[in-house]
Amino acid sequence: MEVGSNGAVGEISNDISQKKRTSSYKDNRLLVTSRIWLKVSDLRWVAGTVESVDEKNLTIRTEDGMLVSVPRGSNRISQRTPPGMVAIDDLTALPDLDEPNMLDSLCQRYLQHKIYTRTGPILVGMNPWQDLRLYAPEVLHSYRKQQMNSMPPHVFAVSETAFANLQAERKDQTILVSGDSGSGKTESTKFMMQYLAAVANHTQKTANIEQRVLQCNPVLEAFGNAKTLRNDNSSRFGKYIDINFDSSFAISGAKIDTYLLEKSRVVSQQPGERNFHIFYQLCSQVGKDAYFSNILALRPAEDFNYLYQGAHVTVSYKAANSFENTVEAFMAIGIPQNEQEEIFKVIGAVMHMGNIKISSDKDGNSVIDPNSTDAINCTRLLGCSHHDLINALMQRQIQAGILGSGDNYLVAQTCQQAMDARDALARALYEHMFSALVQRINVSFGMVNNELNGTSQKNHKIISILDIFGFEHFKTNYFEQMCINYANEKLQGHFNEYNFSLEVIEYQREQIDWSYSDFKFETNTKCIELIEGKRNGLFALLDEQCIMPNGSDSTFCTKIQQEFASHPHFSVVKMSSSQFQIKHYAADVIYDANGFCFKNKDPVQPALVSLMCNQTSPFVKELFKRFVHNDLSSIAGSPTRGRSTIIFESVTMQFKRQLGDLMARINAAQPHFVRCINPNSQKMPKLIEPEMILDQLRCSGLMEAVRVSRAGFPVRILHEDFIYRYSILVQPINISEDRLNVIEMIRQMKISIENFRVGLTKVFLRRAVHERMEEDRSRLLVREASTIQRVCRGHMARKLFRKIKKMRNDAARALQGQSRMAINRIKYAMLLKKRYEALRIAAENAKLAESQEKEREKERELVKEQERKEVRAPPPPAPVVPVKEVARPANDVIVAPREIPFQQTPEATYISDLLWSIRTSANSFDIDTKKKEIEAKMAKNSGWYQDVLKACESLLQEKQDFLTEIKNLHATVDHNAKNKVDVLTKEIVGKNSEIHQLTQWLVEARAHAKDPIYVRRQLEEQFQMKISSQNRVIEEVVRQLELTKAELRWKEAENADLVNRVSRQMASSSGPRIDPHDGRLYSSAQQYSSSRNSFDGEFSPFRSTSGISQEHLKAAMPSDPLMRSKDERIRELSRQLEEQQRRYVTMEQQLSSELQQRNAMMHEVIREKDMKLEEMGIRLYMLTEAAMRQKDRQLNGW
Repeated sequence: MEVGSNGAVGEISNDISQKKRTSSYKDNRLLVTSRIWLKVSDLRWVAGTVESVDEKNLTIRTEDGMLVSVPRGSNRISQRTPPGMVAIDDLTALPDLDEPNMLDSLCQRYLQHKIYTRTGPILVGMNPWQDLRLYAPEVLHSYRKQQMNSMPPHVFAVSETAFANLQAERKDQTILVSGDSGSGKTESTKFMMQYLAAVANHTQKTANIEQRVLQCNPVLEAFGNAKTLRNDNSSRFGKYIDINFDSSFAISGAKIDTYLLEKSRVVSQQPGERNFHIFYQLCSQVGKDAYFSNILALRPAEDFNYLYQGAHVTVSYKAANSFENTVEAFMAIGIPQNEQEEIFKVIGAVMHMGNIKISSDKDGNSVIDPNSTDAINCTRLLGCSHHDLINALMQRQIQAGILGSGDNYLVAQTCQQAMDARDALARALYEHMFSALVQRINVSFGMVNNELNGTSQKNHKIISILDIFGFEHFKTNYFEQMCINYANEKLQGHFNEYNFSLEVIEYQREQIDWSYSDFKFETNTKCIELIEGKRNGLFALLDEQCIMPNGSDSTFCTKIQQEFASHPHFSVVKMSSSQFQIKHYAADVIYDANGFCFKNKDPVQPALVSLMCNQTSPFVKELFKRFVHNDLSSIAGSPTRGRSTIIFESVTMQFKRQLGDLMARINAAQPHFVRCINPNSQKMPKLIEPEMILDQLRCSGLMEAVRVSRAGFPVRILHEDFIYRYSILVQPINISEDRLNVIEMIRQMKISIENFRVGLTKVFLRRAVHERMEEDRSRLLVREASTIQRVCRGHMARKLFRKIKKMRNDAARALQGQSRMAINRIKYAMLLKKRYEALRIAAENAKLAESQEKEREKERELVKEQERKEVRAPPPPAPVVPVKEVARPANDVIVAPREIPFQQTPEATYISDLLWSIRTSANSFDIDTKKKEIEAKMAKNSGWYQDVLKACESLLQEKQDFLTEIKNLHATVDHNAKNKVDVLTKEIVGKNSEIHQLTQWLVEARAHAKDPIYVRRQLEEQFQMKISSQNRVIEEVVRQLELTKAELRWKEAENADLVNRVSRQMASSSGPRIDPHDGRLYSSAQQYSSSRNSFDGEFSPFRSTSGISQEHLKAAMPSDPLMRSKDERIRELSRQLEEQQRRYVTMEQQLSSELQQRNAMMHEVIREKDMKLEEMGIRLYMLTEAAMRQKDRQLNGW
């Protein structure tokens, strides 16, 4: 591998150091097979191995196989770092701290995607030319409140260090970012701003400011960045960003100052480069937005001279997307659309101005077409007359007389003069527009003229970030490179002063010994004085030539060659009268003086200035206000007079003033340094150009800074601060004097004398010792903080536990109360149900008793009526006729007829007619058909026979209802019990879920106790068994009841048969008779007997269900003396019937009592089940409490 060389800022001229270096090689430091670096050119080192060693020479084999003989002790040889130590985070830890090893370490880390490296207090960053995901939010937050050395090198670490110092020391911080074009300065600046915005305290008021601070970058890049040969997005201006923090360390405002905008790029670019991005962004909107095509009259970029000079118009910077980002950034920082349109008009006017064609007439005077479309569009956008603009470009105004006191004359300009005036106006328009834009951004930040709105700046601190172009040296260097390199010389002077000179001064002030105190560092003070000397500096001589009427570039070059011929940093270039060479801290640069005077004056003709101030739009007038205060007509000077009292401020004067203010602000703050490196010129990832990197390392001045940072004592702390900060690392010391106290502390910490010095007011430490002390202190603080946190967490945990325990107890009491209330509600509901059931049964019994009483009353009335009739018409005696017994079918169910008073109803008449027709019919009679016809007629007419059927159905329905009620009662009891179990289970589970940590213990507790579901299942089985037993009892009672009812119906049927037999006996007597069935009158007893016999023989199945009551028979029978003996039998049968009815009532009462007993038994079963469920809930609660008490004992033990 090849790497680069040499070139420290300050050379060590001490002979002792050189002798030590030489003796190290003579002491066989380099042996055979030693790995070394060999310098083959000024910027090239190659790796090799020592093949042989003799008294005078070393034979080295390079990696490409060449053998090279080098004298021993030569400075062309350097020992290589061991492989395991190459890619370290801090270069100061390298065993051999020199150019090739530093370069090799940076290159190796770059290939491992470690683009950041520490070199003591300086961070070196190499542009990766790709996205490495090093700036993700999680990476950003990982650096918060971390020591710089505890995390990998990163720009976030630098930002964190600056923010931490701002909080700890209450002192302004500044971060100086420098490097070549394309090294990543602007991107590093954006990431550091992003970090500061993220870690600062956030309030609702500052959120908008933070957003605007971050959103200003797209706007500044669009108007201040351009494509160059080295970088597609190169910053062509320097900026100094102040980020203000209030007393709570929240961002309260920001301010941006810009330096050295490369305005010459507006009118001309080098081949392969482009103009500023904003021009191409506007052209990319042609055809997309009518505003740009119609109002601004824009065309493709190839049609504008100012955009096509570099012969690189292809939009490789994604102009279309960038324009959308620019507009979004405009809106984010508070610039409305109308202000954006004014800015776009100025940019459009500049593009059209470059297309104004200027030619020469035969006399050599300039000529411009008055009908030029570009001139008309340019003046329309500026708001002035295009004739006035053309006249101001073609003519210039001069004054005659002493000091311009005479008349004014208009003089025609040549073609070149007119083009220079046009270009000067274009540059001035863009420069003033850019300055106004920056001022508008500062207004949106809440910062105007470095003042905070409505707050005292005393309570505010600032973190500043300087992003400025690095040192430049090309083949041909002009006025712009001179200004840029002058600014870098000033920054390098501050760098040297901070890292070198202040070290020596500080050591001497503190009266301590330092082994490097005899080193002589070459500073760049003489080079800075060469450029900025007040009377005979380069800038002073240049300003003098600009003020003189006949000043020129050649005169300036001749004069400086004579003035600085013997200066150590100035030399004359042979064979060229317009070039000179300056020896900068980084390299020797040759400058070409052509154009120095013109660019330093930056002339804009007074007529053009007057036109812009008086006859243009309000926005353009505001841009040119500054010219009202500075009469720039003196730039051209008087053609005959050299004396002028008008104050003239050249570009160099303005830049020196701005740079002086900048250095004053930097010197007042605590600096942090970031050096950016461009690894290759091809803008490709993973590509290394060692010579290019080494050249940048030399230009950045890192070599000597690294050596001093490693060899000296870079950490210095006041005695009282040292005691306050590190007294926790030692035993208590009772010494009043701080210096002696510090010495005793260092003795207890066992720090060797080589690693510290104790001065008059400060302690000086090496960085490694300080880092070790910080680590020990952090470790101790973490341990003590952990103890405090442990105690606090324990107190909070106990407090929380007591609170949870109280809540759990309250919840348990509430659960118990709700459970008891639910149980009482269930018991009360059951009690109410029993009461309602008893009231219903009592009401039904009363209703039944009332209906029975009414029936008995009716029967008594019927008996009395019958007795009265018997007394009025006693029936004649009749012989007893044997009655044919009719066998009753075994499965016949006799339904007791209802006692219905006899009356001749239509139904009775119909039946009588029907029976008569049956008697009179002969032999062909279909009994089934007639039976169906009688039943259909009965159903249709709903007669008294239907009432008998309904009585039977009513009795069956009562039985069915009774059974249904029993089943419903079973279901209700089961449902209520199940719901109650489910509710209690859900409540217990719900409360247990609030104490999630006891779940495991509850499971263990349930494992040792009976499962409540199993208990519930057993209770349900016992309950079902009791219900089944009760059902069997009830079914037996119902069956006995049915048998009793059937027996009663059978007795009633026997009574009816007896009445029929009596009637047939009566029929055997003589005299007319009335048929008791149909009421027909028969002429003789014989006719009646024959009719009845035929009827009884044919229709005996209907005899038991004829539906004819005793009243019908008594009304039809004559009051025959023979019947009186039978009346007693009838009355006996009636008494038996009443006795059967009383038995029926008694059985119903027994059934009701049995039902009540069954209900009582079910209620008892439910009560026992409720008690068991309650007992189960109490056992679960006790198990939970036991588990909780066990957990409490465990927590107390912890």
